[in-house]
Amino acid sequence: MSVRIGRMKDRVDLCNPMEAQDQYGGRSLTFEKVATVWAAVEPVSSTSTGRSGSMESSITHRVVIRYTASATPKTVIRFGTRLLKVVGIFNEDERGFWISADCEEVPSWPSI
Repeated sequence: MSVRIGRMKDRVDLCNPMEAQDQYGGRSLTFEKVATVWAAVEPVSSTSTGRSGSMESSITHRVVIRYTASATPKTVIRFGTRLLKVVGIFNEDERGFWISADCEEVPSWPSI
């Protein structure tokens, strides 16, 4: 896939999970911003399902960024006020120039 630099018009934060210990010895999952990068964020699909009398929707996106070791399958991408959970990530063309991440929008995430 050929990526044009002009498509990289969205600013996103890459956040990776960190396990922290609280003052009572318990553990909690928090996310630390590791990088702010330019990206191409494109919506891919949206589905809605009815479950237990309520509607649930799922929105997926593809996010393309320049290669960085900071992006992992556990990364959460903050795009404006939205949070995108990475569900699949791969190195475009296996040359270390671009990373393409398939993401699912999540309603909220603690401590980002």
